[in-house]
Amino acid sequence: MKKFCGMLSLARRAGNIACGFDAVKASVFGGKAKLLLYADDLSEKTLKRVMFLAGEAGMSPIKAGITMEEIGSAVGKAPCGIIAILDTHMAKGIVSLLEKGPVC
Repeated sequence: MKKFCGMLSLARRAGNIACGFDAVKASVFGGKAKLLLYADDLSEKTLKRVMFLAGEAGMSPIKAGITMEEIGSAVGKAPCGIIAILDTHMAKGIVSLLEKGPVC
């Protein structure tokens, strides 16, 4: 998990992350989002909104394997249930980590 959270923190410092539903929605429809991640403890209602948003944009969100609190801590913000990664290389690196197995 340390490496995964470190990558999220790096993305934030580089300005390559959107955190929260409204910011993610703007990045998706602005064509900037390369990867959508959602927290394990995201509410069912918000998850439905995320899935609809992703479907409209032709994207597939990925379960991050960490909680909203852990995402918020990694990106230096309040607890956050949905984030968008805005950099292609960073998105590929995160997907690669997630494919190796659970981050927790």
